[in-house]
Amino acid sequence: MNGENRVPMLAILPAPVKPYPRDSRLVARGSRVLTRCLQRKAAVLPPAFRLAFEAVLEFRRAPAYASAAMPLSHIEHFLVVTDDIEKTGEWYCRVLGMTVGPHPDFGFPVKWLYLDGRDVVHIGPSAKQAGENQRRYLGRLSQDTGSGTGAVDHIAFRATGLESMMAHLKSAGIAFSERRASNQALYQLFLHDPNDIKIELNFDAAEAEGMRAEVMASDFVRG
Repeated sequence: MNGENRVPMLAILPAPVKPYPRDSRLVARGSRVLTRCLQRKAAVLPPAFRLAFEAVLEFRRAPAYASAAMPLSHIEHFLVVTDDIEKTGEWYCRVLGMTVGPHPDFGFPVKWLYLDGRDVVHIGPSAKQAGENQRRYLGRLSQDTGSGTGAVDHIAFRATGLESMMAHLKSAGIAFSERRASNQALYQLFLHDPNDIKIELNFDAAEAEGMRAEVMASDFVRG
């Protein structure tokens, strides 16, 4: 097939996609053709492949494809339920530098804490103190307050300023432990909030040059 009968790829992409049926064979064929063209750095596609190529485009633009490909984007926040909302909120603000910010009216007490303009920690009454509105909204029925993180081992935050954070924690009387993964990876501090929830702070390896953590993963993998 000569060059005169080829259609530039860039001319195909912006064109409206016709309502071709999403035949799986067409999608598969179009994907193979597109892959070959990209591998060969081809600038054009043969017109005979246009139908298959447009089927791929239509399939990828469909909401069903988008939701199947990436239904989630990121962790939004975590909720801490506690017998003492004020004490817990004060700890996260004092120790981790969060700020109290606005929240919707749920009909029961809550406190939202923010980092860089985003709410990341929500605090509410424990099951023991939950009112009827909270029980209905969150489905909380158990009266066991509990502590720790249960099946969720810890909550992690990326952080900067390792030395200043360690000095801050020491001055605040907050116990913490130090860990380091193998291959000079992140340097980690572990501490617990007033509800015994384990908090992990991760710092870039460059900030920990010359430091040795109490526990080094590299010690576990030595031959």
